[in-house]
Amino acid sequence: MKKALSTLLLVMSSATLITVSAVPTAMAAPDCNDKYFTILGINPWYYKLLDSKKDCTIKSPGDTPEKQRKFFGRVILNVIDAMLRLVAILTIGFVIFGGFKYMTSAGSPDAAAKGRKTITNALIGMVIATASVALVNFIGGALGL
Repeated sequence: MKKALSTLLLVMSSATLITVSAVPTAMAAPDCNDKYFTILGINPWYYKLLDSKKDCTIKSPGDTPEKQRKFFGRVILNVIDAMLRLVAILTIGFVIFGGFKYMTSAGSPDAAAKGRKTITNALIGMVIATASVALVNFIGGALGL
């Protein structure tokens, strides 16, 4: 029974973590920023940098320092956002690992305490990672990137 439940949990979690963004339909106006793949909810480095007016290539940074600052700032924010989302995904793995340690403690108080501590630390890490993603997105919006 435990094996069946753990297999079901693994299948359900892997099915929900891998997403592919929807390709626009023929009725909608083409938007090149919808034509990218996300893996585990992580956007690519060129997110919001495609030129939908031309042939969906990456926009040129431009000649002025202001345009170049915005372009490279967007790339840096995309990379930071991807890394922070990866940290959030890893904390989910640590919660699962801590739960496994807690369930397999077999009544040992030390092993159960280690499992609870792993879960607690992972949840603290999840809160920090989620707050960091929100902060990065807020800073990017405030800078106009």
